[in-house]
Amino acid sequence: MVVPKTRLLSSQLGHERHRKQRALPTRESDHAMTAKFLTRDEVEKYLKEKWGIKRTKSTLAKLAVVGGGPEYRLFGRKPLYEPQAIDAWVERFLSPSVANSSQQDQEER
Repeated sequence: MVVPKTRLLSSQLGHERHRKQRALPTRESDHAMTAKFLTRDEVEKYLKEKWGIKRTKSTLAKLAVVGGGPEYRLFGRKPLYEPQAIDAWVERFLSPSVANSSQQDQEER
């Protein structure tokens, strides 16, 4: 019996799907492949969940124009933010820890 070529290829492809795939070695230069960028909607959620800070996407858009917001990159016209840049931006605005308000006044002097 002659097996049609397409049928043979289908069975071969089915067999290939079940093979274990080897994991590729990772390198530090692979960071670009795993980097996660956040949209303004995602940054809004990220700030709320991680830091408990509310900043709307419209506030982020305004800060991108007038300055003072987190660093971002453009993909075409779409702004994308790296989590590390957002964390650094928040850290710049946080004061040092204090036990009471008089310590805060001393820090400002």
